[in-house]
Amino acid sequence: MIAQYLASHPEGVIAENLSLRPSTTTAANPREAPGYWSHLEEVRKCQKFVEVTGEVGDVVLLHPLMLHSASKNNLREPRVITNPPVGLRKPFNLCREDPRDYSLVEKKTLKALGVEKFEFKPTTERRLVVPQRVLRERAMLEAERKRLEQLELENITLITNSVPIAVA
Repeated sequence: MIAQYLASHPEGVIAENLSLRPSTTTAANPREAPGYWSHLEEVRKCQKFVEVTGEVGDVVLLHPLMLHSASKNNLREPRVITNPPVGLRKPFNLCREDPRDYSLVEKKTLKALGVEKFEFKPTTERRLVVPQRVLRERAMLEAERKRLEQLELENITLITNSVPIAVA
């Protein structure tokens, strides 16, 4: 499902708020963008679900495109977790000469696409993706830097204008 969506968007996509949208969209409202993808809407179309349980400390490795959730879901409502965007050193290579050279993720992606090879050509240049969390942290650090600078300036002013007092 997601592999097909990504394959049909060589311009790249932006992941935010449990959705995907083409990186080149100019729509003011992402939901109105051609090619908008809602995880919650898509998961409601799913017919097959698998529950995985484990003990504290167990690790479950999933394909990065797998719709998944963690913790108890007493209401049995679909939930999706999207991890922060990460940048790969280089794009996946889905058209290798030797099939033994594919990574596990590449193999699973090809299987999801229903092909042995997939010639993928990005149509836009690679851009740095900066997660919203990082932008918030940068803004907080900048505000703190300015606050400290202001305190330092006020301290210099106080010292410069200080009046000596006599001590017995």
